[in-house]
Amino acid sequence: DPDDLQRVLIAQFRPLMAVLSVALAVAAIVTVWRQPFVPEKRRSIEDALAFIRTNHLDGPVFNGYNLGGVLVFNGIKTFLDGRTEQLFRGPFMTDYLAAGNPGGEAVIAGIVTRYKITWAIFPKLDIRNSYLATMPGWRRAYEDDYVIIHVRTAP
Repeated sequence: DPDDLQRVLIAQFRPLMAVLSVALAVAAIVTVWRQPFVPEKRRSIEDALAFIRTNHLDGPVFNGYNLGGVLVFNGIKTFLDGRTEQLFRGPFMTDYLAAGNPGGEAVIAGIVTRYKITWAIFPKLDIRNSYLATMPGWRRAYEDDYVIIHVRTAP
């Protein structure tokens, strides 16, 4: 009977399949343990975080939206992050967005004054970097392939 033959084959191979499943799981765990995931250097702000810590940049920060999560994860209080849309509405978000548009220099000046910003970190291609670079009392303190950090040099 074919059904009996199938049951016999399944019964014989079940222990072998269990052993193979465990072996594959152990191999996967060992592989991950020996070679942990490390983001590509060009996508990591690890060096920028080291600069922030070394230079004790702990005052109010003006940061890029997409950098908020990694800053929070590293214990840095952000200007905004992914929670901002739920926490702040109205002029706060409109000003932040306007600061990233052509002609946003005056908006940034207002933000850094109003919120007493002492340093800023934005992705390298963010237009806000060019505005900060030309603002009196600010200087570019750090740059890598991914981000630029500006610090306030005068009130």
